[in-house]
Amino acid sequence: MSKKERPLGFTYNSFKWTINYIEKGNIDKELFGETFIDDQEIDIYTKKRSEIVIKNTLLHELLHVLLEDLIQAVDTNKNLNDKEESLIRLVTPRLFCLLSANPTLARYIFLGE
Repeated sequence: MSKKERPLGFTYNSFKWTINYIEKGNIDKELFGETFIDDQEIDIYTKKRSEIVIKNTLLHELLHVLLEDLIQAVDTNKNLNDKEESLIRLVTPRLFCLLSANPTLARYIFLGE
């Protein structure tokens, strides 16, 4: 998919989210994107970044959206393997629902460049 076909939003948990692709770079070179939970917005910084890096960054930010409400669900008294299994068990259906409810978003991330 081309730059013109980048998704500009998605729906998750009955909320409409906006995706902003910002041409300018960020002062912090390590910051490729940001998620603003309260505003239901994701900013992706695109300056001098390949489309595959932009897709990877978008998927990274989507995981922030999914995990925001799940972090508290993982008991801190569990060992690392149990925490990991609990987190994956919680994330899997949510990620599946997010991507299947937003096929344009899924196609952009996973198909072609």
